[in-house]
This record gives sequence, structure tokens and C-alpha cells, in this order.
Amino acid sequence: MATAFSVLIPVVSLIVGTWLGAWLSHRNTLKLLNIQNTQREKERAEERDAKRRAENQAWFENYAITQCIDPLLTKFYFFKTL
Repeated sequence: MATAFSVLIPVVSLIVGTWLGAWLSHRNTLKLLNIQNTQREKERAEERDAKRRAENQAWFENYAITQCIDPLLTKFYFFKTL
């Protein structure tokens, strides 16, 4: 009887240790994937915001030139030729 337990205990502990190691590895992998996904989402949001700022800046510059400066220069040149 003592020999059966002496064989059974290491086998059971090996099975439990393997299962526990796999479970911990799986849990750590899921945590790492969640962290990576969060970082990617932040990077995408920053890129999207930078693109919006660049588009808004380009629109404002275009608007300022075509709607404000060009008409003002046209009037200035017209009055200068008088």
C-alpha cells in the first residue's frame, strides 16, 4: 500500500502542476493580449485625432486664403489702380 501511494502522489502532483502552469500561462497570455489591444486602440485614436487636426488645419488655411486674403488683396489692388 505504501508503494501505491508513493507512485500515485508524484503522478497526481505532476498532473496538478501541469494544469496549474497551463492555466497561469493562459491567464497571462490573455492579460498581455488585452494590454496590446488597449495600446493599439490608443495608437489608432491618436492617429485619428492627428489626421483630423491636419485636415482641420488644411481646411482653415484654405478658407483663410480663398475667403479672406484673396478678396482683400483684390480690393486692395483695385483701389491701388484707381
